[in-house]
Amino acid sequence: KYWSGEFNQNRECLSMCIWASRDIAVEASKKPLHTIAKNLATDSNYEFYALERYILKKEKNEAKMKIIQITSI
Repeated sequence: KYWSGEFNQNRECLSMCIWASRDIAVEASKKPLHTIAKNLATDSNYEFYALERYILKKEKNEAKMKIIQITSI
């Protein structure tokens, strides 16, 4: 799933993709809509961007998800 935010007064924008697995994310990255989204980040819309990766983990019988930043792949 992809979400795109609006620019704030500092031209900052939060956009994200959430996938069920890394394999699904890799396949999704080959699709035309991903190319369009990627081009938005690399065209003149942003002065810079930061790519961050996380694992969202939901344990059985737990109310909250854990968010774990991936520091290397």
